Amino acid sequence: MTALNHLGRYHSVVHVHGNNFAPMVSAGDVSLSDGLEVSYVRKDAYHLLSTKETFPGPCDRPNNPYRPDTQLGTFTFADNQNR
Repeated sequence: MTALNHLGRYHSVVHVHGNNFAPMVSAGDVSLSDGLEVSYVRKDAYHLLSTKETFPGPCDRPNNPYRPDTQLGTFTFADNQNR
């Protein structure tokens, strides 16, 4: 089992932010920052709801203030129901 799969068993992603010091990389037709910051919370500690929030959000700031922030758009994360 990979570390991210193990982490995902008991935690959910609640926020992502592209570090704009890192270069952009492409995977198919999706472009992402090579430095992706991901925040998790414990599934048993919160009641999480789906959102259409776009990233970066209003509280995010660019890591490098001299470059524009990395626009990631919206994300939908599938919750693993097989715990």
